[in-house]
Amino acid sequence: MNIHVLIVDDEKIARNRVRKLLNEIPEVTKITDSANGSSAIKKLSENTPDIVILDIQLRDMNSFQVLDRVHLKNPPHIVFATAFDEFAIKAFEISAVDYLQKPFNDERFFEAMKKALTLVKSQNKDVIQNNLNKLLAHFPDLQSHTIPQDDRIPIKTGTKITFVYGKDIKYIIASGYYSEIHTTEKKQLLRESLANLILKLNSAKFVRIHRSFIVNTDFITEVTTTSYGDLNVKMFDSKIFRVSKSYRKDFMDKMGI
Repeated sequence: MNIHVLIVDDEKIARNRVRKLLNEIPEVTKITDSANGSSAIKKLSENTPDIVILDIQLRDMNSFQVLDRVHLKNPPHIVFATAFDEFAIKAFEISAVDYLQKPFNDERFFEAMKKALTLVKSQNKDVIQNNLNKLLAHFPDLQSHTIPQDDRIPIKTGTKITFVYGKDIKYIIASGYYSEIHTTEKKQLLRESLANLILKLNSAKFVRIHRSFIVNTDFITEVTTTSYGDLNVKMFDSKIFRVSKSYRKDFMDKMGI
């Protein structure tokens, strides 16, 4: 069976990672993607995929607004990517809708895809639609529990002020009196301490792992232990950071490991 999967996520690195994982699934023969809700609505209307991996919070709208604006005769199976709290996760479980709670590992991704493929192969569109209707019935509650938009960090350069959004930050490295903010696009310097920056960032995503490092957990791909017992994290761009002992417990609690 040939399966078409649509990836909807406004982070290019996240889309690339999911595409890479999907390429390991033989049944998936077509992969398309969208970087925002408007593009997703257009692609859903033009060529209905079998499965949609849909990020909850997009830049221009949330995923429920996307689903509310498309009316498809043959709805796709939705796998939500979410960083919701436990209350909202319960609504997903009650509705029998698949979800990936960020940050998720490869094993959890393949588990969700296995369930999605089984349902799609059964060709039971009524079950897919009923599950989706159950979830949308929770829409007011879920909308009130969406994660706040990431805080903006203003960076002044001469007479110009630019803004860096938390969701675009991969990690931050202390550099003397400055902090190096590494985003998906570039590196910027800010005269601000890590202690102050961690307070301005979304606590659901960012964690301090060392006196010199703050990382965005959405960009972590691996956590490894060395032969000496040290804990390291590997980022999407292959950068490796050591987790210091004083921050180790907080980090492991945050990651749920």
